[in-house]
Amino acid sequence: MCGILLALPAPAMAAPMSITGPASVSEAAGVATYTVNCGTGALELPNTGALTVAVADGPAPATQAADYGTPSQPLLACTAVTTSFTVDVPITNDTLDEASEKFTVSASGALVPEGAVSQSVTTTIIDDDPVASIDAVVLVTEGDSGTSAADLTVTLASAAIQATTIGYSTEDFSATSGSDYTATSGDLVIPIGQTTGTISIPIIGDTTPEEIAEAFFVNLLTTDNGSLNPTKKQAAVGIYDNDTAGLPTVSVVKTATVEEGDRGTANILFNVTLSSAATQRTEVGWKTTQWTATAADFDPASGKVVFQVGQRSKSISVDVKGDRRDEPDEAFAVSLQNPVAATLGTKDSIGVIEDDDGPKMSIGKPKLRGKRLVTKVGCPESADGCKGRLVGKSAKLKLGRKKFDLASGEEQKLKLKLSRKARKALAKKRRRAKLIATAADSSGDKRITKRRARLKRLR
Repeated sequence: MCGILLALPAPAMAAPMSITGPASVSEAAGVATYTVNCGTGALELPNTGALTVAVADGPAPATQAADYGTPSQPLLACTAVTTSFTVDVPITNDTLDEASEKFTVSASGALVPEGAVSQSVTTTIIDDDPVASIDAVVLVTEGDSGTSAADLTVTLASAAIQATTIGYSTEDFSATSGSDYTATSGDLVIPIGQTTGTISIPIIGDTTPEEIAEAFFVNLLTTDNGSLNPTKKQAAVGIYDNDTAGLPTVSVVKTATVEEGDRGTANILFNVTLSSAATQRTEVGWKTTQWTATAADFDPASGKVVFQVGQRSKSISVDVKGDRRDEPDEAFAVSLQNPVAATLGTKDSIGVIEDDDGPKMSIGKPKLRGKRLVTKVGCPESADGCKGRLVGKSAKLKLGRKKFDLASGEEQKLKLKLSRKARKALAKKRRRAKLIATAADSSGDKRITKRRARLKRLR
């Protein structure tokens, strides 16, 4: 009798009601869109019934009245035909600079055959409103004719996802528009994704001696995106008159030196001086340039030296990195640039990093040969020569000494003559020997190198 096997379908799986939506949305997006699926119950029967869609503040609150609105479909009717819905929640785009905020969208109700249901999704509103600020102080030299530009940088605290327009205008202080500078107002546009923009104000040159320095203001007035920093929305522009007699000359010392050191950092100081004491705020920029010294030897840097009224001498400090490498002296440059209320004199200086590391000798394994202790010593190729002596010891027992004078990269076998006392002691038992090489290079920098080894008993 034959039997017939029938393949039965697997039991249908229920698909619960669900709501999905964005984890985050930009404040400028306009809406956040969510999808509600009614789901199915047992035997894949579609859920039917009513769902309520609601929004609530939190968990890190947004405020419905200020940050988002009510859902586009607050009530949903699930049927065998209509099984999913799209719901939009309006997002309010404001000009406040604020932290990111969160709200929760939920769908809940009673469905047949699934029963009571409740699902939710939390969305973070990402703020897109940057804070704008302007350089506090900008200094320019007047010039003798035509115009030059005073450039002021406006900075956004964060890059905007939309173009930002910032209104500005100039304001007289001790400088007068029309004779010292050109009165300017307008709108600065910072493009999408950028964080800075530049406002240029024309400075009028002349040959008439005036006050040592005159000033005017540039004020940020409005922004269509974000806000203005209340403490950094005004810049002062100082105009230095170059028509007064005897602007001082600013110069840097021609050379400066420092010993490298074995670890950490040392400071090499470059003296910067004025030919006469400053009668107004005076400044000069500076920067370093690598020569034989690289970033492994010093910290490349740049900056500005500022002289207040009555001052004549300042210094530039550059960090030099210590190491234990035996190497030639190395150098880098410091250059002065862009003086204000001064003229350049000696503008370039050489910083010399003096190596203070003697050569590290190589010492071979010592061996006893008759009445002598024999080993090999070597001078590293990084040194320009090695001159010194090798001393052998075993506890308080002296094992002899030998001088050496080696060229760079040279090796030499040294034979230390053993005293009768040393030979007698070595004949009794095995001992540990310590070899000490004291070597100096041509500059006189010294280093002590040691090696320990066990010696066979002398026969």
